[in-house]
Amino acid sequence: GRGPKRKIPQVGIVRLGHDVELGANTCVDRSTLGITDIGDGTKLDNLVQVGHNVTIGKDSVIVAQCGLAGSTDIGDNVTMSGQSAMIGHLRVGDGATLGARTGATKDVPPGEVVSGYPALPHREDMKLQALYMRLPEMLARIEELESLQSPKRGPAS
Repeated sequence: GRGPKRKIPQVGIVRLGHDVELGANTCVDRSTLGITDIGDGTKLDNLVQVGHNVTIGKDSVIVAQCGLAGSTDIGDNVTMSGQSAMIGHLRVGDGATLGARTGATKDVPPGEVVSGYPALPHREDMKLQALYMRLPEMLARIEELESLQSPKRGPAS
């Protein structure tokens, strides 16, 4: 095994800017050493989890049931739609949008609209979703075409 688990004390602070709103059952973890910081005018809906050492810029909106793992850096005017989430140590650029149930596993550039899991540019994710729904039909067609191209085997000589 890996041995006993040890708790790392969270001795930092949480700083909330002016006009920040936290919905019911939202949890903002204090930082390990520094500051978990939520910028002016940012709104967090119900049931949002903000991990330790997260920074959220000004005027962002984080909708219900979102999760931000530790040390994530969210820019200004970012929208995280319901149930979207981010792994830790990522950067979301100013003005970016994460669609509902998006799972971000890498940085999101400023102004980008992403969706899906893993998060992709929204238009690309929508194209892939449309293809995904057609996979059974496409597989049947491929099998049909392959059966037409297979050489006919006669009796062994």
